[in-house]
Amino acid sequence: MKKISVVIEDEQGEKSVTEMGVEKPLHEIYMLIGRFIEGLKSPCSPSIDALFFTHDEDVLTRSSDPLVKRFKRCVIYEFSDRWFTSKEVKWKFDRDNEGEIKMSTVSTYLLRMCKENILERKGDRNNREYRVLSPGEGSSSSSESNTNILISTKDNI
Repeated sequence: MKKISVVIEDEQGEKSVTEMGVEKPLHEIYMLIGRFIEGLKSPCSPSIDALFFTHDEDVLTRSSDPLVKRFKRCVIYEFSDRWFTSKEVKWKFDRDNEGEIKMSTVSTYLLRMCKENILERKGDRNNREYRVLSPGEGSSSSSESNTNILISTKDNI
């Protein structure tokens, strides 16, 4: 069993903690956390139903969404549990979206996500890898709110 803790701290330092035990595989937990985070970053928040109760294929491939939004969603949902390369993202995005995205576009979008503190990158340009940052990692690009959110998972608790 995995234990999930969500800590929300408001501007005055007041903390609210919610904990629960779940039997879901870790990759599913990360996917749900990715959806949650994406929903928080969205300028116009989608409904809870749209975030959590749609099929993965529908969420990842809504062709009506702009390319960059579909790209970010793909990266956050599919690669939130490990380091990955731009080639892996291109392959996954092309497969899920029934089209081809140029490698230069992939690199540009990944760089933007790094600047927005969504991703971390390491390595030189020939061996570059990325990973999705956990909540609280990096510096926040938004100064709209001082509310901090911490989500952690612990196995066997």
